[in-house]
Amino acid sequence: MDNRERFGSRIKRLREKVGMSQTELGNAVGVALQTVFRWEAGIRSPRMEEVARIAAALNVSESELLHGPKDTKIKITLSWNREDVEGEIDMNDNGFALFLDTNGAIGIKGAANFTSREALKEAIARIATELEEGFDFQVRRGRIKEGE
Repeated sequence: MDNRERFGSRIKRLREKVGMSQTELGNAVGVALQTVFRWEAGIRSPRMEEVARIAAALNVSESELLHGPKDTKIKITLSWNREDVEGEIDMNDNGFALFLDTNGAIGIKGAANFTSREALKEAIARIATELEEGFDFQVRRGRIKEGE
């Protein structure tokens, strides 16, 4: 992935984070829908004066738009039944961590980053789906026998 593609992906992610359509971003910046599409697809890059307007429309600094947040990911290692699993927490979105033990959830860190109860509920629903998919994967691997 070259820099233009990464930059386009960043524009798309930030646009979606604020719930803005490509048309709305284009209107805010003063460009056509097709231009926004080309930016996000990595076909072309915005001019510097457009970068300032994109940053303002997406409510981020020009530096964050151009380079991303300083610490975008935190590497973690989880130990479960003597097996280490490495992963990352992506801090680009409403970053938060859900701490689990063998009896279930024991806490949420960073919930204050959410702007509404609905946004928190949506995030928890996504987490529930991901946990169910992980459980199903472990059942398919034979690591868990459903019903135990």
